[in-house]
Amino acid sequence: MQRLSDGGQENRLLPDLSQGAEHGNSRAPPHREYAPDDDSIFVQKDHYILKCGRCDTVFHRKDSAFSEDYDSRTGDLEVDVQYWPAQSKRDRPEWLDLDFMTADMLLYELTGSLYTALDHDLTVLAAIGMRTSFDRASELLGIDPAKPFEKKLADLVAAGQIGDTERRNLATLVDAGSAAAHRGWEPSKKELDPMMSILEHFLYRAFVIDAEAKKLKVPARPGRKKP
Repeated sequence: MQRLSDGGQENRLLPDLSQGAEHGNSRAPPHREYAPDDDSIFVQKDHYILKCGRCDTVFHRKDSAFSEDYDSRTGDLEVDVQYWPAQSKRDRPEWLDLDFMTADMLLYELTGSLYTALDHDLTVLAAIGMRTSFDRASELLGIDPAKPFEKKLADLVAAGQIGDTERRNLATLVDAGSAAAHRGWEPSKKELDPMMSILEHFLYRAFVIDAEAKKLKVPARPGRKKP
């Protein structure tokens, strides 16, 4: 929520943002929905069509306010700002490309859905999706999908696919996904960040780095001169 200073009823209206540019974005004239009643209680929604000044992406912004939603201590009116399409909350890694897609289309789609869930603040779905992505990845690495997660991790260690440190990190990731799925846990955005880093590291090392290593053009070692 953004907060707007309350300087009387007239000043409590959302500001007109149609003039000028915001963070390099150009904008079309806004469309305003304003619905006051006889008791001076109002709902206001301002709609904007914006265009990114860098990449020319066109997107929609909606600023919404209800006259009774404000901080009783400061008098600041709360303004809910939403974008569509949702703004990216986490950058997609560069390796999430054709090479990763060819490794397994289902895993590629599951991983892409994770970033979509993160962009839309669907924290529970994102946590569950991380566990599901790990499940699919472990199956691709030859682990029996019917086994419990602890056994899957043990088998990955035994097969040399992961080490003890990564095993502990993945165990935390899997337990977090299970808590979201079965114990009603709703992780914060701050908690999701390291979880996603754990998964990205695992997927990159398991499915991408070998292919990238083969593309390296290392110059041949020069021969030794005879004495």
